[in-house]
Amino acid sequence: MTQKHLSHGQDLSALRILLVDDDAALRGAVVAILRALGAKEVIEAPNGKAALEIISTNPPDFIISDWEMAPMNGAELLAAVRDQSNEPTCFLPIIILTAHARPTLIRHAVSLGASQLLVKPVSPERLLSQIRWVLADSRQFYLEEGKYRLPMPGQEPSTEQPVADNDSDIAWV
Repeated sequence: MTQKHLSHGQDLSALRILLVDDDAALRGAVVAILRALGAKEVIEAPNGKAALEIISTNPPDFIISDWEMAPMNGAELLAAVRDQSNEPTCFLPIIILTAHARPTLIRHAVSLGASQLLVKPVSPERLLSQIRWVLADSRQFYLEEGKYRLPMPGQEPSTEQPVADNDSDIAWV
């Protein structure tokens, strides 16, 4: 089964955005940027565990999450959200924030279902660009071992070869 993002085609002002980061100062800065870009509703969570509680009770339309945090990091959050049992919230667009754009981290995040990655520090222009890219993204999710995944941009999904083994160009981040 394939599925498009729930927010496909919506503009930023119509989105309820969940921002997940353990750094309160960074959350404050990103919230300020999002509001300046037209976001009307931004919910904050200090870690993946708190984010899952929000998602289960009042799902957002879009998630922006840090990669490194405790007690539940971005990888664990991605894996939990993309689980088949979470339909329809498993299809939420998710941008991962990271201070490190290592190719192995990027491939790992994509293999877990990240819609896009954004390297810190966050600039308004780059954040808006990434959000617009994700909102315009027409890639279809595919199910693999009980988790929904997205193919690398320009690639067709393959259940024969996991996305994590894909050595394609990572210039899309």
